[in-house]
Amino acid sequence: MRSAGGQTNGLPGSLGVFEVQPEVFTFSKGYVTTYENVLYRSDETLQMFDISDPTKPQLVGMSSDLGYGEMLIFDDHLIVNNEHTLYVNSLEDPQQPVPTGTLAHAGGVGSPSHIVASAEHLVVAHTLSTNPQHDLVEVISINAAGVPVVDRAFELDRKVDGIALAGGSAYVRLDGGDTTEELLRISLADASVLGSSALKAGGSVHAWRDYVVLSAPPQVVIEFDQDSAELVTSWDTRGSMLGFVTDDVIAVANALELSLFSVADPLQPKLLGAARLPAAPLDMVVQGSVLYLSGDALTGVELDCR
Repeated sequence: MRSAGGQTNGLPGSLGVFEVQPEVFTFSKGYVTTYENVLYRSDETLQMFDISDPTKPQLVGMSSDLGYGEMLIFDDHLIVNNEHTLYVNSLEDPQQPVPTGTLAHAGGVGSPSHIVASAEHLVVAHTLSTNPQHDLVEVISINAAGVPVVDRAFELDRKVDGIALAGGSAYVRLDGGDTTEELLRISLADASVLGSSALKAGGSVHAWRDYVVLSAPPQVVIEFDQDSAELVTSWDTRGSMLGFVTDDVIAVANALELSLFSVADPLQPKLLGAARLPAAPLDMVVQGSVLYLSGDALTGVELDCR
């Protein structure tokens, strides 16, 4: 794999572009997500970049009224979540998001743990200010007017350290605290526990194919069966931040390096190549064959991945 030199482009946050064949990686500061040909970056403000040409992102707008924090796309809306509020923005014009509604976190202001979405569900987990050792999980829908509505909520007596959605279930990694960490399969309909598995290490949680994938620092990926939440296999990687490029290729990042693995056979992953990174990644999003990583601001670093 080879790389091209970074370019600051004069954009806020010193946005740099790096090409690692055959994917393109774009670095910026803050959280990132994409919709159609627009990349959204959330730091102290929300910025919109036209990425019709992924190697030349163009700043097309910015706003301080659309919320800032962790982001995702749900039901053709840009969802922005921080410790106080969930913001919903219409993407009828992707380059000009329009705020349609907000939702203050139930149970008081608490630090958000995670926000995740599938095609059917939007789920937010956050710490209760009234009981910092408990998390509240909210299942949210967006009504016809673009206003977020809590359909149901349930309280967990432990901290949520990772969550993924598949079908009608949430796969929740619970912080062990003084006990063993645990992966639960919970029904989003009635909060009943459908399966569980003890964990030896924590990490981010993803739903992929027929598996729940848990990346445990520093460099182990563990796969669980979605139906039973039971362990299937585990294998060594080069990092713990995951991005799913295609059904058969995943990206794994650590503070110094990005690696691509073929997982056509999930039980025998194969390393395809690696590239050095100029900064520790904060967030990752994949669109088509393009992978975007956010990290510290760049200063035109030249990558050398021979």
